[in-house]
Amino acid sequence: MSGGKDLFRIEAATPTDRRWMLDRLVETAFLTLGPVRSRSLAPAAVRKRVVEETAGIEGPGGLPHQAFVARDRRGWRAGYVWVAEIREEFTGRRQAFILELYVATRHRRHGLGRLLLAEAERWAEGRGLKRIALSVAEHNAPARALYTSLGYEPETRRMGKDIQGGRTGAPSVPPRSRAG
Repeated sequence: MSGGKDLFRIEAATPTDRRWMLDRLVETAFLTLGPVRSRSLAPAAVRKRVVEETAGIEGPGGLPHQAFVARDRRGWRAGYVWVAEIREEFTGRRQAFILELYVATRHRRHGLGRLLLAEAERWAEGRGLKRIALSVAEHNAPARALYTSLGYEPETRRMGKDIQGGRTGAPSVPPRSRAG
């Protein structure tokens, strides 16, 4: 791994970075879904949902948040991190949450993910937050290894299953009687 600080400049994202970030977010949404689930979805539908979610975070009543973009020596975008302040679902405590971490393929394994996460942690500390969390796709072993090396620990595992017409795999439940 090369010295990432010498290769990249990290700065707050600008409105002109937003479209690029949104395109990457759609790309990573497909990767997160995995090959089976993403095959059955239209890219336009995923993009629409990502735009809706993003607007909910950025719009009125949304979450306090900040995105940071990394640029390489030529000034080209190399990656970004988007972090928000949320309430932890079980305790209600304020914490930072990594909404998205993206590093362009050609810039991976150069310490950029670490630099971006460190920037997100500085933002969180500046807001007085004492905890930071994130979600990672089960099949994304490189990302899981990065997060583990930085002290992140598994907390929950979300599991899913496709059901056809709401019936396949569901236990058979007899209808309730209408005895009167």
